[in-house]
This record gives sequence, C-alpha cells and structure tokens, in this order.
Amino acid sequence: MTDNEVDRFSKLPDDILLNIVERLDITDVARTTILSRRWKQIPAMLSKIIITVGSFEPKRGRGTKLTSHDIARANTTVLEATRSILESRTRRLYTIHLMSMQFYLGDDSIFIGQTVANTIATQKVASVEFVILTEVCTNCYVDDLLSYGKRFMVFFDSCPNAFGGLARLWLENLRLGESDFPKIFSICKQLEFLRL
Repeated sequence: MTDNEVDRFSKLPDDILLNIVERLDITDVARTTILSRRWKQIPAMLSKIIITVGSFEPKRGRGTKLTSHDIARANTTVLEATRSILESRTRRLYTIHLMSMQFYLGDDSIFIGQTVANTIATQKVASVEFVILTEVCTNCYVDDLLSYGKRFMVFFDSCPNAFGGLARLWLENLRLGESDFPKIFSICKQLEFLRL
C-alpha cells in the first residue's frame, strides 16, 4: 500500500473496530496495536476482556504433562497480557462488561488476582470471572486434591478484593474444607455461579 492509498479499516468508526477486535483471541488483539496509533487505542476500549492461559501455552503432544516451569511461564504471560491490557485503559471512561481470566493455580496467581482487584477498584467493571486450573490430573490422589485446595485458599486469602468482585468462579481438581465454604461465600458477595 502506498502513502496515497486509504487504510479503510482505520477509517471505520470506533464501535465497528471494537466489534471486530472483540472477536479476536487476546494474542491477536495485542498484535493489532502495532498497526497504527489509532489501532493502539482500540484494546483500551474493549468491553469484553477474555484472557485464557491456553492462548499462551506452547503446543504439546497429547498426554504430555505440564511441568511447573510450563505453568509458571504460562501464568507469567497471562499476567503480562492482563497488565498490558488493563493498565493501558483510560480510567472510568469505558465500562468492562466482562473480564474473564483463565489461569493456573500457582505462586504468581496472586499477582493476577491483585491486578484484577486493582482494576475492580479503579474502573467500571460489571462482571468478573475466574477459571482456575490445576495441573492435568487424570487420577488425582486425595492428597493432591487437598494440596490444591490449600493452595487455592492461600490465593483466596491473598486477594480478597478480587474475589469480592467475582460473579463466576470455576475450580477444578481440588478439595476444600468445610470451613472454607462459609469464608468464600462471605467474601464473594456478588457470586452468581460456582463450579467445582
């Protein structure tokens, strides 16, 4: 394209560009920011922010077990994408109608939770969803489930403001204690859906 040719996509109104971009995977959304100054602003206007760890995982063969390094790397990338998208937003100008985060339960989950909590505190957010995964565990032992349950509660205790704003929570491969449920429900006052 020469300088004299018109970039028709960039001439579209913001609402149409947003509609197009919101249909893309988050990695493709990030790539659009390099197209021009106008495109760089579009992710900051998104009303749906859906970040899934699967978008950042390396392709593996079937039955290949995740290593702790794979999980840490995937969560770090989710955290970087989350911060990049959320910190570039003009505060309180555009409502986030849905913020859905899928990530692995791990040490850096706390940073993801804190970033979400900061967003809830500083911006208009209508609905927040966490999908929290554990390592693939087809034949988990009771001890594994209890260990994941304890890890989840450490994460939960570290990010009460993030959980206070949740509408939906999906958990897998963990076992919670009886005393954990009243604690979860007392903090998650906006919770509409819980899947274990």
